[in-house]
Amino acid sequence: MPGGTTRFSKDGVPYYSMVATFSQQTTVPADKVVKIRDDVPLEKVCLVGCAVITGVGSVVNRAK
Repeated sequence: MPGGTTRFSKDGVPYYSMVATFSQQTTVPADKVVKIRDDVPLEKVCLVGCAVITGVGSVVNRAK
């Protein structure tokens, strides 16, 4: 979360995470959310939202 806060903790220990891969619900900043149209297949959205973005980010930011 902005400002270094977290919404996740266990036994009083804060956990800092930017993803909620295995969560059924999570709290995220509004500027990190993208609405997906109802007619777009989730299989394609997942590939673009994860694999493609990760690959492009790796090439642009690391491999240059």
